[in-house]
Amino acid sequence: MSIDHTQRFIDYYHQRFWATSKSSSGPNSALETTPLLRARLFNLIQKINPRTFLDLGCGDANLFWGMDFSKIAIEYTGWDCVPELITHTQHRYQDHWNFLFQCKDILNTPIFQADLILCRDVVHYLPNDLIQGLLNQILASNSRFLLITHNLYSSASANDPTELGIFRPVNLTYPPFSWPEPQEIIEEDVYGKALGLWDLQKTSNAWTYTA
Repeated sequence: MSIDHTQRFIDYYHQRFWATSKSSSGPNSALETTPLLRARLFNLIQKINPRTFLDLGCGDANLFWGMDFSKIAIEYTGWDCVPELITHTQHRYQDHWNFLFQCKDILNTPIFQADLILCRDVVHYLPNDLIQGLLNQILASNSRFLLITHNLYSSASANDPTELGIFRPVNLTYPPFSWPEPQEIIEEDVYGKALGLWDLQKTSNAWTYTA
């Protein structure tokens, strides 16, 4: 991602484009609007039991506030491109020894190998070629699982061309991505909004991108 692309999201943060009084990352991340998602996400984390967890586009990490990771030997790393947001989140989680937040451009930074990668509410703001580049980097990391935004009921408009920062739904099983079906789906509190879980060791052999 070039500096101009990064600046677009920094500007959105300064303009409070997505912010609410409860979350700087928007209503879809506020505690009161995500009870089902947070419960289902925590159950999945317990099931996978990852040792390393990379959150691409972590925002204010509101989803994990109050989750009890004391019985899970997990090292969480959150990346976001907005410096002030990372500073805020670092301060908020300063008592959580296993949480690390770093200011990174996720489209232009080599992704390290992790047991679980989360990429929520990112790809539907990216043009397809940038999604392709991000997915290529994720697959190249040799990570195990990817949990990523996956819209279920938007076949008419999913993956339509878009400009950076302009929303449209993304379904990775539709062209041009044509991934196999996810092995698990976590439906969110908003109808049709979901996260799909892929085993990357299987997906890397099945994926072909058609521009």
